[in-house]
Amino acid sequence: MRRNLIAFIVVAGTVGLSAWGVVSNGHARQGIVVSLHAAQSDGCSLATLSGDYLLVGEQAPTLTQRDDPSFPRRFAGINRFDGQGNLSAFVTSSQGGLIQRLNNEGTYTLESNCAGTVSVITRPSVTVTHWDLFISKDGGQGHYIRTDDGYTATLSIRRQ
Repeated sequence: MRRNLIAFIVVAGTVGLSAWGVVSNGHARQGIVVSLHAAQSDGCSLATLSGDYLLVGEQAPTLTQRDDPSFPRRFAGINRFDGQGNLSAFVTSSQGGLIQRLNNEGTYTLESNCAGTVSVITRPSVTVTHWDLFISKDGGQGHYIRTDDGYTATLSIRRQ
């Protein structure tokens, strides 16, 4: 909410400056509008993800796992991104009613189109999982999909 208010103030101030520029010299409006548009179209970088994010997700059974008692699988927790490509997480997992609390760490990439990858090491079992990542341009929310063969899992994150 605070970020939206700041964005509104910047836009409103810029629009006011644009109107003032047209009256005073007739040329400032175009330069200000072009600068504002360029700032809004910037893509993502590693720094787009920084801070704590709430995490929720689930894993669906494949056809061969339909009778597996460890389903349904649900996850909730907090991811902490450092803005430089590293993450840590505390996640509670319910797998068919068996509760586990896990400490995860990993790395992430994020391209200018706001898509990237995540590799997570889950402890204590030392399992490595791989995900594709899609983030909103403001870094406020995103979605993961697991890319390891034989898994159907998704996660959603939202900045706290």
